[in-house]
Amino acid sequence: MPFDNLAGDDRWSRLADGLTTDLIVDLARYPDLAVISRYTMFALKGRHDDPRSIGRDLHADYLVECSLQAAANDHLRISVQLVDAKSGESLWSARFDEPTDDVFAVQSP
Repeated sequence: MPFDNLAGDDRWSRLADGLTTDLIVDLARYPDLAVISRYTMFALKGRHDDPRSIGRDLHADYLVECSLQAAANDHLRISVQLVDAKSGESLWSARFDEPTDDVFAVQSP
């Protein structure tokens, strides 16, 4: 799923789109993973349906849900969650807090 920009600022929307693209590219490198295309993902931008419904529409087994928040003190919080698209259960989640002084460093693993 596309990153949700919870900060609301256009500056962070561009970063959220870049992070979405990078995640798709990184996951697509695994030959045993079928990853939905970037264009299909961006068509879902802003959609907040039940993960099970989205999973059915995409014929997906799993969804990666992500959000980006920006703090006034120039820090980002990125939250990522792997969701079972059949049950809607969260299988894994992580949160990353990063400074915003170098957005490309934020995008690098």
